[in-house]
Amino acid sequence: MVKMEQESVIDKKLVKKLMAMKGEARGMHLRNDADFVLKTKNQEGLRRLEAELRELGCPINYQKIDGLGFYPIGLRAISLLAIKKVFGWDDQKIKELCGFAANISLIARLYMRFFHSVAKISEQAPKMWREYFSEGELVVRDYSEKEKYVFLEVRNFELHPVFCRCLEGYLKNLIKMIVVAREVESKEVKCTFKGQSSHQFKITWK
Repeated sequence: MVKMEQESVIDKKLVKKLMAMKGEARGMHLRNDADFVLKTKNQEGLRRLEAELRELGCPINYQKIDGLGFYPIGLRAISLLAIKKVFGWDDQKIKELCGFAANISLIARLYMRFFHSVAKISEQAPKMWREYFSEGELVVRDYSEKEKYVFLEVRNFELHPVFCRCLEGYLKNLIKMIVVAREVESKEVKCTFKGQSSHQFKITWK
């Protein structure tokens, strides 16, 4: 387990630990990171990011990543942590980055045809998660379209606290696309890094 106080610190020791984790994730996560960096920091920003990753002993050539290919799951956290370090970004910016990923994700767009309502998420969420990750499970714990909330739970998945912030941003924009609301809020209310058995996110909208 990665301690909470270490959530914004990345070094070679942590890189090695993350790379040893079981599981794989789609390369599109890394491609989305690169797209957001290019959008906000231009080509020079991406060069700085790749230089930092080389220094950490974990080189990533983002332009050569196969978006539909599978890569070690630890790279998902390593990329986000390196981004935080290089650009000094806070958690809010990481949420923005991952919300951007939800907006442009090919997988998310494909599943939108099934998500006619929040109720439909219960059927499709586990399948969609498996399109992204070889480990873990995404399920709907509770929802009310009348009261405008949904609780989403990620089970059997423990990567790094930085990814919790990423999921807050991603799930916020995913739900926003489904309910077509102006105001959507997403907050992690349970977390394995705080000693609980799973990650739970409460998403509300107006």
